[in-house]
Amino acid sequence: MRYSMLAFALFISSTVVAHVGAAAAGVDEHEGHKMHQGSTSITANKTTLNWHVMPANIEPHKPTTITFHLFDGAQKPISEKDLKEVHTKKLHLMVIDPSLSDYHHVHPVPTKNAGEYEVTFTPARAGSYQLWLDAEPQNGQAQILQSSIGVAAKTLAPNAALLPSLQSTVGDYTMKLGLIKPMLVDDGNFVVTRLFHKDGKIADNVLLPLMGAYAHGACFSANGMERLHVHPASKDPVSEKHRGSASQPLLITPTQEGMYKLFVQVNIEGKEHIFPFVLKAEKYKP
Repeated sequence: MRYSMLAFALFISSTVVAHVGAAAAGVDEHEGHKMHQGSTSITANKTTLNWHVMPANIEPHKPTTITFHLFDGAQKPISEKDLKEVHTKKLHLMVIDPSLSDYHHVHPVPTKNAGEYEVTFTPARAGSYQLWLDAEPQNGQAQILQSSIGVAAKTLAPNAALLPSLQSTVGDYTMKLGLIKPMLVDDGNFVVTRLFHKDGKIADNVLLPLMGAYAHGACFSANGMERLHVHPASKDPVSEKHRGSASQPLLITPTQEGMYKLFVQVNIEGKEHIFPFVLKAEKYKP
């Protein structure tokens, strides 16, 4: 399957703004995707975002509220008006457990307290959850903040379930992944999603816009140190009534060898679906 250079250029210009800003500031272009020990903020030009996440108890299948304070380098609270809207939301919070099996993409909202935000999710497991917050200040570049909530289990079972998996079924739909080439470390890898009905027929014209795109991808490394946030290289919807193709190309650039858990979130006929996959990243071997 071939994709035009124009589509590739559109993808680069619309989704890698953070990388450009990081390079201009002398920061490694992949830092915004990695977890840094002892730090919960990523520095970019101008405004630097920081956050403090309040402790929370995690009980399976019970709603849990995540509360945090967002502030700049001078400890000034960051309000909603200080943030740019990206993909129809001011904040995107990705929540995932250590086994990479329970994933949530939620959108915190401000409370009555300055710089304070909260959002509720329902965990499927006990223990701890990693938090990855995407935010872009009005006076700065896109930034990623990382933290965790809950209490980590004393012993963690090895994640033996992370074996390559390129097909996922949720409800009446199956999504399959096609790779243009083997997924290589530090290389742009096109991964094409294809959506099918349960009868095996291609599910064209059932994808509706979701947060300003036809798909949202979150890709987590097995060691929990990296998260990639990707969107289709295809043209964004021009209205909420437009429908997308069953095939959506994603560009994924892992920075380390090993397994990655990919979650593709789509809106099918008005209902959100999240399809999980497992991909393997390898170093180039001449």
